Amino acid sequence: MSQQGMVNGVRNIALLLIIIIVLVSGCADKEGETIRIVGSTSMQPVSEVLVEGYQEQHPNVKIFIQGGDSELGIRSIKNDIVEIGALSRPLNKEEQEMVKAYEVANDSISIITNKNNKLDTLRLQQLHDIFTGKITNWKEVGGHDSFISVISREQGSGTYNVLKDIVIGENKEILKNVSVMNSTGAVRTSVSIDENAIGYISSNYADESINVIEIIDDGNRSVTLSRPLIYITGEEVDDATKQFLDYALSSEGKEIINQKLYN
Repeated sequence: MSQQGMVNGVRNIALLLIIIIVLVSGCADKEGETIRIVGSTSMQPVSEVLVEGYQEQHPNVKIFIQGGDSELGIRSIKNDIVEIGALSRPLNKEEQEMVKAYEVANDSISIITNKNNKLDTLRLQQLHDIFTGKITNWKEVGGHDSFISVISREQGSGTYNVLKDIVIGENKEILKNVSVMNSTGAVRTSVSIDENAIGYISSNYADESINVIEIIDDGNRSVTLSRPLIYITGEEVDDATKQFLDYALSSEGKEIINQKLYN
């Protein structure tokens, strides 16, 4: 079975687990309201801080957060399984017609390497060439003489799509000989233990276990790889979900996100 086939299998299992969670949470909560948020793992830190702040004011509202990827968020809303889907990429035209979208924040993606890699900058074109397989050795970009181990996310991941759109382009594909991870945390961990690795993660997940590489253009200007963080719902939104979304989009919600995730 191909890596992508395995990922699709994992995604189907995740969707089944979400259905089970929906059933269990629905049975467990007879008195209060229940909101289920499912989708991108890169969106999880945002959801967690918003839920924490919201439940301080609304302790009777039960909110469950389940990670996965942006595609899982779309499918969960399309199949009417959860109240809120979480995406870390823009909606395409078809999706825009299918769901209601609420942009909660704008997130940046970080290019990361192992702590023992002394390289601190890459040009955008060099990054493109690494992820498309044109550059395969660190010495080609001023680093040590070692094969570059590329760590990527699965197709359907928001971070994958943003890298594809901003760095790779429509007419190219990320090289096939890569290690595919199904979460942002897995990419970070893999890079932290492989001295020759390069990967990409939500900037919210960057920590001292890895190096963050500065990306520059041909004019030596710093390039930010960013994308929107979005909640989606179906056309019909219940009162509890609407109140949480209003909070997430409010100045108070944005302040909590900025204080806890971007300071």
